[in-house]
Formats: sequence, C-alpha cells, structure tokens
Amino acid sequence: MGAAPVMAQDAKTIATHGDWTAYVFKENKKQVCFMASRPTKSEGTYKQRGDVLASITHRPGEGAFGVFSFVAGYPLKEGRPVKIDIGTRPFTLGVSHGETAWASSDDDKNLVHAMKGAKTMTVLATSAKGTESKDYFSLNGFDVIYEAINKA
Repeated sequence: MGAAPVMAQDAKTIATHGDWTAYVFKENKKQVCFMASRPTKSEGTYKQRGDVLASITHRPGEGAFGVFSFVAGYPLKEGRPVKIDIGTRPFTLGVSHGETAWASSDDDKNLVHAMKGAKTMTVLATSAKGTESKDYFSLNGFDVIYEAINKA
C-alpha cells in the first residue's frame, strides 16, 4: 500500500519544491501520484538503518487520496504505535507492516491538513528490537508539492 511508492522503479519526478518531491507512476495500468521527503535530522541508538521517508499518496483509480505513510528504515515493533508531532499537534500511526506505518483512514485528512500549516514534523518510532528513533522532517514546500500531486 504505502510502501509501493518507495519501490516504484519507474516513478517519474514531476516537481520538487523545498524539501518535498512529487512523483507519478503506473501500477496495474492505474496512475499513482505521491510526494515524499527524507528527514533533515535523525536521532537514535540504532546500528543500521535503511531509507527513511514520509509520503502522501493519491491512488485515483482506487478512490484513495492523501494517504500518509512513514517508512522507518527498519522493521517496526508490532503493537507499538508510531507517534508524530506536527507543530504542536500529536498524531498516532496505529497500523504498521514491516518497515511502514499508516494512520487510520480517518486520520489521513487531519494529518495532511496539519502538515499544510506547519513548519516541522517529528516522528518517534520503535524498531522490532526495541530501539527508538526520532526523525525530524521539514515541511518546507509541502503545500506546493501537495498541489502538484492533486493536479497530476
């Protein structure tokens, strides 16, 4: 679901602004648009970690818009929610599989709305081994790139 943009080998960049980039690709002959950003700073006592990113995905062919996902760069601890602070607003990603966590579909709209008006986002996650990480994301360019995936 949310990990598909990360794995999309044929994704084409359609716009970059600030710290966010918009992409488009085809999956099962249906267009998928997504935007992604990497953290500007990461903290934690982990020894090894893969790619970390936050993304918003539109899958118009499935009627899914504004789906937020976070890729931790390591397998997430089952049953442990990923916590997000956007400005002063706290959110929880309660659904996870492997390295990826999602909000419930009801929270996606609230997350995107909060991201539009904030400057930073902090994500606190726990690995399957119990190691915590804290990732800091800039939301510079978020609004412009969100509009780019809306148009695409």
